[in-house]
Amino acid sequence: MDRESFLAQVRRQVGRAVLPEAAVEREAFDPGPAAGEGLVARFAAELEAVSGRCHVVDGIDSAWETLLALCEEIAVREYLAWDDPFLPLPDLNRRLHERGFNRGENELPVDEAARQAAQEQLAGAQIGITGALGGLAETGSVALHCGPGRGRLASLLPPVHVALLRADQLFPTMAHFIQAHPAALQEASSFVFITGPSRTADIEQTLTLGVHGPKNLHVILIQQTGEG
Repeated sequence: MDRESFLAQVRRQVGRAVLPEAAVEREAFDPGPAAGEGLVARFAAELEAVSGRCHVVDGIDSAWETLLALCEEIAVREYLAWDDPFLPLPDLNRRLHERGFNRGENELPVDEAARQAAQEQLAGAQIGITGALGGLAETGSVALHCGPGRGRLASLLPPVHVALLRADQLFPTMAHFIQAHPAALQEASSFVFITGPSRTADIEQTLTLGVHGPKNLHVILIQQTGEG
């Protein structure tokens, strides 16, 4: 089989891929009578355990204040972000623009020269802001489904990744998440579970953060979304 035939076959199979049925027979942990609070506490603890930071906030206004505080802490001028319809903070990009922050393009040109120039321009982005399809309390992971308006670069290129997640998007385990989103693979151009910052280790098992992706992961976990 030649290369083109092989790639064509891979593309056909990927287009038909679906996540398997996930029968949830038991939960990996019991969040207790206050299930929502139990999931939030477990998610925050697990994320912190893998060198991430979880900011649990009450409402949109508090989430916005937390995001601005992070931007000031990092001294952000350039940033990448998903389009507003895919973020739980209304008008995020407009509001950041009004405060003097410049948003970079999430999509890279196909032409090689133009692509390299765009990458060099985006290298100055200090922070990437995304939404998320869900969070796994068992591991502190966030599920990202990328596609139009939800570029992968925002979670890969800047040294700091901020994921905005509602508390009602938390699931106890991956099996619970898959049961709720059985068609997740078909609905995204890229689908990943992110557990903490990017990390790698050398032959002596010396752990280094941020080699192949963001060095810092922040999750702003929004417990209520009533106010604007």
